[in-house]
Amino acid sequence: YELLDGLTGGGVVIAAKIGAPAAGVLVVQAKDEKLLHQFVQRSLALAEKELARLEVKESIHKTTYEGLDAFRFGPVKGAVVDGALILATDDKVLHHILDGHLGKKPIERVADAASFKEGNKSIPAGAHAWGWLNLEVVRELPNFKTGFEAVTQNPQFVFIFGGLVDVFKRSPCVTASLAQEKSDWQVRVQMPRGRDGMGGISKMLVPEKGAGSLPLLQPPRTLASLSYFLDLGQFWEHRTKIFNEKQVQELDKVEKESGKFLGGVKLGTLLNQMGNHQRVVFATPEKSPYQTKPTTQIPSFAVVLDMRDPQFAKSMNFILRGVALIGSFASSSGLKMIEEEHAGCKLVCYYFPENKPFAGDPNGVRFNFNPCFVTVGDQLVMSSTVELGKNLIDELKRGSKDTAQPATMRTRLFATGAAQALRGGEEQLLTQLILSQALPPGTAREEVRKIIALIERAGTLGFEINYGQSDFRFDVKWQAGTK
Repeated sequence: YELLDGLTGGGVVIAAKIGAPAAGVLVVQAKDEKLLHQFVQRSLALAEKELARLEVKESIHKTTYEGLDAFRFGPVKGAVVDGALILATDDKVLHHILDGHLGKKPIERVADAASFKEGNKSIPAGAHAWGWLNLEVVRELPNFKTGFEAVTQNPQFVFIFGGLVDVFKRSPCVTASLAQEKSDWQVRVQMPRGRDGMGGISKMLVPEKGAGSLPLLQPPRTLASLSYFLDLGQFWEHRTKIFNEKQVQELDKVEKESGKFLGGVKLGTLLNQMGNHQRVVFATPEKSPYQTKPTTQIPSFAVVLDMRDPQFAKSMNFILRGVALIGSFASSSGLKMIEEEHAGCKLVCYYFPENKPFAGDPNGVRFNFNPCFVTVGDQLVMSSTVELGKNLIDELKRGSKDTAQPATMRTRLFATGAAQALRGGEEQLLTQLILSQALPPGTAREEVRKIIALIERAGTLGFEINYGQSDFRFDVKWQAGTK
């Protein structure tokens, strides 16, 4: 480590010019200039011996430029200047850098560019690594420009990534950084444009006031929790500002036909009744109402929607009951509906019969599911299992440990939930380890427990999207668990 610090402790910079002609530069600044010279000389000597041994005809050419030691091998050109090793992809690039360093001619520095200065403001102090990309150059690349325009004509792409595209079109640059605070790590990608100047897509993705995302739900044995803002009512009202004329015409056709499939309720009406916050939860099931165990275990999952209008719950009740009825007849599954009550809330639950064969599911995957839906205040819960549905009723009634946040999307993955899932399938994991590595049962069981303990200490991994007034941020945060 001392050797590495002496050679690279001053920092490392990689720079690239995209487009034609492309070029690249690597600069490694040493703390110990004498050590760097020794390292380069011995590395070149070792490389020459290895090339001779391999009978490679092309050799390393040592030369000088304006009194500075330089070398060249194949496409790589290098020099050592003031304790820095410079490697370039082209003689002209290397000479340009050296001329600027020697003061032979003025050079245009990237650090002096307005967009670089603007992007550099977003880099957190003490960042371990960071980067900057000139989007103005990227957008003018012919191949990128053609492909980007083609992709943004796709309505599905616009619906999912429309906000990011809007910011990307207006931003002069994008920056990325890696920072650490104690045992927590954060990667941030940021662009210096945000809500101000945003097009019609902002009505769907960004709240005019109030929280961007509701508290993350964390019922028992949570694997992952997601909370996001998506105003589909505003999306429908402002669709002419979001999509082109042809796409809007297709949406209008769907609207006219939607009443046939939504119990007489038009799609636009349903979207306006729906709220603008949605939450999704994945969890490890603890108990199953079935005696039959499926060959493949699937985590429980649920979607929680808030409502502007209580009529939304009634509309969805009719639609979900109808879908279940049609699905039961179409598959001949014999799906049984039961209404259950929990904490003052009435759940509509569906169970698969265990005494009836089902040709479409020989492995019993259906026994991972006993779906239900329930209204809890102004929230509609649709869950893949009754167990998770009841846990979410309790969670919503007592309030979440988390708080509402300005970020319009938040996701958190929990290592503890993954460890609980592995413990539930410990015997299956044990069998796989014994068969794959031919370990004795006792040794294999110890290895399985070590693996589960290691995963449990991994902590949480979070993702956030935040549209600020003048910036866009995408954060990845890892919080290590306790040892």
